[in-house]
Amino acid sequence: MSTAAVMSPSITSRLYANRRLILRLAARQLSAKWQGTMLGMVWSLLTPLLTFAVYGFVFTQIFHSRWTGSLSAASYPLLIFSGLVTFSIFSETVNAAPTLILENASYVKKVIFPLEILPIVSILVNIVNAGFGLAILLIVQLVTTGSLSFGLIYVPFIILPLGVATLGVAWFLASLGVFIRDMRHIVGVATSLLMFLTPIFYAPETVPDSFKLVMKLNPIALTLEQMRAAIFLGQFPDLLDYLGLWAYALFIASLGYAWFARSRKAFADVL
Repeated sequence: MSTAAVMSPSITSRLYANRRLILRLAARQLSAKWQGTMLGMVWSLLTPLLTFAVYGFVFTQIFHSRWTGSLSAASYPLLIFSGLVTFSIFSETVNAAPTLILENASYVKKVIFPLEILPIVSILVNIVNAGFGLAILLIVQLVTTGSLSFGLIYVPFIILPLGVATLGVAWFLASLGVFIRDMRHIVGVATSLLMFLTPIFYAPETVPDSFKLVMKLNPIALTLEQMRAAIFLGQFPDLLDYLGLWAYALFIASLGYAWFARSRKAFADVL
């Protein structure tokens, strides 16, 4: 399957035809998350606010950490939080992927149900949750600096390739989780390790030269750099880096979907 296969008319038209179902499932999942709680959707704002406060206190008041490089003038807690918000889109989706099919086993026997939309629903929910986190970040930035960067308009374009790459990984893990039930535990450990291998808590400039190549192979690291440059410096990503990220994302998505499409025939037998 070619790298452009995930964007082929047959696949995109299938996803487009199910757009209402995708949105309906995403809305239901968001509603169910806070159903029965006293504060309801308020938790969507309160949770990232508390996260920001805790990380800000620990790293600035206890560790006395400082940022180096081109973004050194920006608030260190805001830099950390922007990384956490961006990384959460990937980590939350990927951590949930191995159990997506298992938790929706009733859909497997329904031939007309498009199982491939389940990871998309998961990504949409996590993007909405990340949006609440971004809102908190912008409010704090506005209060502390008195202004917001024009580069915020670039944020959706930066998130798109990350979402496509994450979708490919989610397709692969959703399928693999059906056959290997330990995958959710393996993925949980892997994403925790990846969080520290991604420049969330430190500047990319501080990475030793011997590890910079490894850093460049991490698409999330490049996305973080582009997000921070847009939010704090108002810069649009370097065009070559941005196009390269899209190529990487489409390649990962194609492989993930190819595996999912081939293996889904065995889901009913396993479940």
